[in-house]
Amino acid sequence: MREPESGLMLSQEELQRYYIIREGLFLHTSIINPDLLARTGMDVEFDKVFRAIGWSKLLAKEFLCTLKLTNNGISFRMCEQEHQLNWSLLNTALGCEHECELDLDHATRMFDKIRFWKAISGSNDCSNPTPIEIHNLTLRFLHFWIMCTLYPGMGTDTLIDDELKILYAMVSKIKVSPVKLLVNYWLNSIEYGKPIYFTSFITRIADTFGLLESHYFEDIGYVRGVVDENFFINANMLIRDSNGELKMIYPGYTTEIPLPCARRRLYGVRTLTIRLARVASPDVAGTRRVTRRMMQAAQMEQGGSSHHDVEEGDEAMSVDVSDSMGLPPQRTPRPR
Repeated sequence: MREPESGLMLSQEELQRYYIIREGLFLHTSIINPDLLARTGMDVEFDKVFRAIGWSKLLAKEFLCTLKLTNNGISFRMCEQEHQLNWSLLNTALGCEHECELDLDHATRMFDKIRFWKAISGSNDCSNPTPIEIHNLTLRFLHFWIMCTLYPGMGTDTLIDDELKILYAMVSKIKVSPVKLLVNYWLNSIEYGKPIYFTSFITRIADTFGLLESHYFEDIGYVRGVVDENFFINANMLIRDSNGELKMIYPGYTTEIPLPCARRRLYGVRTLTIRLARVASPDVAGTRRVTRRMMQAAQMEQGGSSHHDVEEGDEAMSVDVSDSMGLPPQRTPRPR
């Protein structure tokens, strides 16, 4: 049947999905401020990581109403035309390299959650892993990028297993595609009143079929969200010193690392954790959140600066990266 407002030809099931989508906002995928990435050295780090895993290149209503899984990919309609993409074609349409494996579980089959979490956080407890426990500077920013780009709209309090596997692939330089994760997330994101953030991916798919030149699409009437340093400062991840320079901080600890930090680049370190100087205060026991006043009080008690100099200091107590995670999987033909 034809939906009278939009003019789309939809089945009864697709029509119900349309009514849900119609009530939501369509928003641009947010980005991290490019100037912030440059100031922290993460522009170079992100480029190296994305090249290592094959992500160097990384509508809406009709697409989402008609999106379905097939035996080897997806089917959907755009501009009242039926389209199908297998996983391999969708992978390249979204900007990943052809060589990327399409199955995350297969690509990261040597992933061990307990060992990997120990390697990046120094903790033996991975029952409720949180981003703030990650030590490595690049991995901290990369996790936020994953949540901002691949899982927009989800909370960032706890890392799910798929996020850890993506970080594992990044550390191990495994070329793997997030395409199946993306489609599953899209299909499960259609809820009443819930914003649709991943329109940039849909635009890429439309461009693959040459639809952007030959059809008119309504522009999104909202400015793209740009995440700047203030977000990370409010999240207790960064501070700005008296000279305006940014430093990475670890709530519950006095350690501060000036950014950018060449010695802590992801592919240049032997271990992924650092030795953190704990705040000597009983008030922070059992929590990783700490106020600036509490930090200053602890500094006075310790009689020294809050900056534990990791530039000169020790590597962490964690085991070597290669020992903690095993060797990357041998390359085998990817599943189709």
